[in-house]
Amino acid sequence: MRVIAPAEQSDAVRDLLVAEPGATHVTVLPGAAVQPPGDVVEAAVAREAADDLLGKLCELGVDRAGGVTLEMIDTSLSDAADAAVEAAPGDPQDAVIWDEVVARTGEESRFSVSYQAFLTIACLLAAIGAITDSPVTVVGAMVLGPEFGPLAAVAVGLVLRRGDLIRRGAFALAAGFPLAMAVTALGSVVLDVT
Repeated sequence: MRVIAPAEQSDAVRDLLVAEPGATHVTVLPGAAVQPPGDVVEAAVAREAADDLLGKLCELGVDRAGGVTLEMIDTSLSDAADAAVEAAPGDPQDAVIWDEVVARTGEESRFSVSYQAFLTIACLLAAIGAITDSPVTVVGAMVLGPEFGPLAAVAVGLVLRRGDLIRRGAFALAAGFPLAMAVTALGSVVLDVT
């Protein structure tokens, strides 16, 4: 976790990270941040402690006055890091970082040209699979279809009561499927005629 905090909030951020049993390797770089200006505070944080820490950092207003960045660490050779993972409650595989989920579903649920193109191609493939009685082609269409992003956005929006995610996902589904179905119907007629 990398936090850019205004100098007056740096001590509070450092104290928060030091007090967290699921965090270690806390580093403070005074004045290192240029834009926005402030101190850089870094720590290795167990995944199951990250969501709670993000909430506390947002309560401090660090997300508005500075910034918070999360990066996955693939390998860490450290007894302190191992102890932090053990001290954090829960299992790392079960930990949900809701800000990360919201960011991913937000990105993957936007109605765009590429979303519409992949959805249309997936519908065309599914129609070909149905006509030719080819389960492999239908499964290929399911893999290619981008509708999981908008569906996930609607689900996450319902859980977190985030209307913006629900609207974005619902719009992508409501606008994308009729257009893809119309192109597929037209394509089916053209293929039938030819």
